[in-house]
Amino acid sequence: MKLCDTLLFVSTSLMVISLFVAGITDSPKYHNIEITDWLCNHNRLLCLKNLPQHNIQCEPQLPFKAATSRDVVIGMFVPKRGWTEQHLEMMSFVFYLMRQTIPKAHLVLFLAEQLKGVEVWDKMVQTYSIDAIYVNVPEGWNMVNYRFMLYKEYLKEHEGEIDRVIFCDSKDIYMLRDPFKQINNQNSLIIGREFRSSEDDDYYSYDGFYQYYNNYVWMKDAYGENFTKELKEKKAPINNAGFGGGDVHSMIKLLTIWTNEMVRIGGQQRWGFDQAVYNYLIYNGTISSQFPYAHFADCKHDRICMFSEKRVNLVKGIPYLFDGCIPHVLHRDGLSFNMMDVKRYPHNNFS
Repeated sequence: MKLCDTLLFVSTSLMVISLFVAGITDSPKYHNIEITDWLCNHNRLLCLKNLPQHNIQCEPQLPFKAATSRDVVIGMFVPKRGWTEQHLEMMSFVFYLMRQTIPKAHLVLFLAEQLKGVEVWDKMVQTYSIDAIYVNVPEGWNMVNYRFMLYKEYLKEHEGEIDRVIFCDSKDIYMLRDPFKQINNQNSLIIGREFRSSEDDDYYSYDGFYQYYNNYVWMKDAYGENFTKELKEKKAPINNAGFGGGDVHSMIKLLTIWTNEMVRIGGQQRWGFDQAVYNYLIYNGTISSQFPYAHFADCKHDRICMFSEKRVNLVKGIPYLFDGCIPHVLHRDGLSFNMMDVKRYPHNNFS
């Protein structure tokens, strides 16, 4: 091979390798930059700098006080295998938003023991003033179900120090307004209700067991075909185990009932049984009898939007529902992929 041909081959090979590496490391190192600048420059998700003021014409009235240091948001992250840069990105953004919308709230995050002392995770915890508690999931449980045991024990231990509590998924729940303003200090319980319409023009229909196959299977495996079929025929809405809240006493009571039932049916290791048990307690009447003040929060009336992919329009980095209002709480599944990646979808770039 001639020298020029050899150089051309080497040069081309290096270019291909560099393009491949760039493709798999396209995202920045989130822990090394100011997240607000990166978000607003790249529009991968949302840009809080553009959030409009509360719109009294279409947003619900918020009767209760803003979050204080006696209010707690509690979550958990224990990866199935190892952590990735994407985990760090998603969680950094979730907690960045929380620190903007509920700056005084106490953030409690149960983290896998193997993350303790890892510099980038330590930095995230420090940056967003998170109270990190490192845990191992005991044998006989999976991490999704065990989180509710941890929440219960933490709240019982600190009950006298806490007024209100929100539990939520740690990687995909975005708070664009202060959700504590919908929670009272006593006799308060909010349950996040899913919705996803099968009709393109029905923006607020609930996501029911007749639509979502996974929830149907989880419920059937936990409580049998007859009970689940009845929910399907009634088009019963799904209540999401990834977001809820209430006063601390109600939350301890709920978590105790919830985890006791999970143990009773032997569901500690079963994926999806957290949500199956939660919905069973709602539809068998336990929740209404124990918590007559429970409120089922949805996207239309409360702006608590668990699923809303067909109903969200991203304008200058801000999600708007089809009625022109922003959600107060938004599940990540409410944002489709083409809303999040300016490099693949340049029309989303607003910088």
